[in-house]
Amino acid sequence: MLPLFLSLLLWVPRVGLAAQDAPLPSTRLTLSGPLADPESSPDSGQSWHEEPERYRAPLGLRLLTEVGAGAVTAVGGLLAGGLLGTLVCIPTGLGDTAYLGCLGAALVGGVLGLAEGYALGVWWGGESVGGDGSLLATLLGGTLGAALSFALLFAAQGVDAGLYYTAPLPFIVGSHLGYEFSQRPSPEASSGIQPVVSFSSRGALLGLGGRF
Repeated sequence: MLPLFLSLLLWVPRVGLAAQDAPLPSTRLTLSGPLADPESSPDSGQSWHEEPERYRAPLGLRLLTEVGAGAVTAVGGLLAGGLLGTLVCIPTGLGDTAYLGCLGAALVGGVLGLAEGYALGVWWGGESVGGDGSLLATLLGGTLGAALSFALLFAAQGVDAGLYYTAPLPFIVGSHLGYEFSQRPSPEASSGIQPVVSFSSRGALLGLGGRF
């Protein structure tokens, strides 16, 4: 009777396994690469494709944007610089002249604010269309150009009135040169290789996928 009872127990699931035999764990094939399930892949947070490169507009379009942005920002710089020059002159008398009073200090501050405001506009205008120039180099170019503009203004007194119209050109050109010559080169696309697993009617295929 006992042998018959033990024989029946062998037909019960999991009872017929030996004591030292543990139940076999279920295995699941995990793929990595383009064919992997985005929810089950361990590196689902990473993308097979790299991030798209930053678009950089052509030089002509970039210059037009820089000029427009520089002109808008220069107006604010002119007003801020003139106001600052006046506020410094009134309590200290710095820049006060017998003929113009504090108007001379306001003019100097306005021209400096105009130059720096234009340079700042050149920088953010270029950055808005994909440029990658240096803000410090742009401001330095505008400052050096402003110094040359002051020299032209003083040289034009009683000599040639036409120089007054060319005085803004140095800080305009200096701002653009400072920004464009500090452009960082576009990064080249990096190459990479990754294993790829695919399936067909003939079975599984293992290959390599890459970007060159």
